[in-house]
Amino acid sequence: CFFQSLINLGYGTSVMELRRQASLHGGQSNINNNGVWANDQDIIAVANALGIRIRVISLDMQYQANQDITYGNNGSVVLLVHIFGGHFVPLRDE
Repeated sequence: CFFQSLINLGYGTSVMELRRQASLHGGQSNINNNGVWANDQDIIAVANALGIRIRVISLDMQYQANQDITYGNNGSVVLLVHIFGGHFVPLRDE
């Protein structure tokens, strides 16, 4: 869902494209997997590839464990909410 959320916000046109960008910047080496999941290393790699910072707010309603982490060092901040169960929801100013 991470990659699809970025596509929905206008960053990239396909999961494979974003996975390739991630692999070029230190993400997972297995880019042949068309899965939309991503680990922390992938998120950092995509942020660096796109020249943005990705702020992920994780909400686990069951355990009430919340995290707020920003990945990447440069550019504007893109906010994503990660809901328990592995779903990302892109947020943008309207």
